[in-house]
Amino acid sequence: MMARAQIAAYRKGIRPDAVEDAVVLALHGLQQSGTEPTEESVDAALQQVIDRHKTWTSAAPPPPVRGGAVPSSDPQESPGESAAGQQVQRQPIL
Repeated sequence: MMARAQIAAYRKGIRPDAVEDAVVLALHGLQQSGTEPTEESVDAALQQVIDRHKTWTSAAPPPPVRGGAVPSSDPQESPGESAAGQQVQRQPIL
């Protein structure tokens, strides 16, 4: 049943790195409620997991990045120019 639940999770759009966790939560929820794990009940349980963990789906926006460099949103901008179009002076690191 675990393999079929994993396939169902992939089909529902759950990210590959979250499939195992989603399946464990779905099957555990079914076990706690006393429901027999059928294709329909696993599908419904996975949907409940998706509703609780929206970031686990491929369609969910990625979580915000904290720190680090922010890439330019203009693909035409050259690495030596700023967003205002002014030439950026680069200083050597000593």
